[in-house]
Amino acid sequence: MRINAARRPTPAFVVACFALVIALSGTGYAISALPKKSVGKPQLKKNAVVSSKVKDHSLKADDFADGELPKGAKGPPGPQGPEGPAGPQGPAGPTNVVHRFAEESVFNNSPSDIQVSCRRGEVAIAGGSFLTSGSLDGFFIFGDRPVPDTPGGTPTGWKDSAYNASGQVNSWRVYVLCAS
Repeated sequence: MRINAARRPTPAFVVACFALVIALSGTGYAISALPKKSVGKPQLKKNAVVSSKVKDHSLKADDFADGELPKGAKGPPGPQGPEGPAGPQGPAGPTNVVHRFAEESVFNNSPSDIQVSCRRGEVAIAGGSFLTSGSLDGFFIFGDRPVPDTPGGTPTGWKDSAYNASGQVNSWRVYVLCAS
């Protein structure tokens, strides 16, 4: 088994380390030996850029680092632009909405289906059902849908399905809102 001996530093590595020590010692000397604010206009070179050489109002916000310039107050709003062209006319909405309903008594342990239809030229836009008498305990509404219940079909009525297990006779109403 061979044991690796410690490697000797290369001459390039020694020169690089020596240069680093020299560079850092000069900066350290400048920091420790020069008093604060001892470098000013007289110490600057002939072609250095100083405030007197910069034309007033020639610098832009991009010339400064973030956070160096305070933000000014927001200016007044500018004039409003011209009105754009009118869009196309949309389809006419419903001008008349009516409420249509049907009511039925449902005996104990019995199902019930009620369908309410709109008249010719009307479209169903909403519907539902509720009890008009009896107990909600044991009365189950398990279907609440437009008629016809097909994707893309135009609804012309409303249908609800229920089952009464309340132990008594219940009355319930199914309604539809029809628009024309």
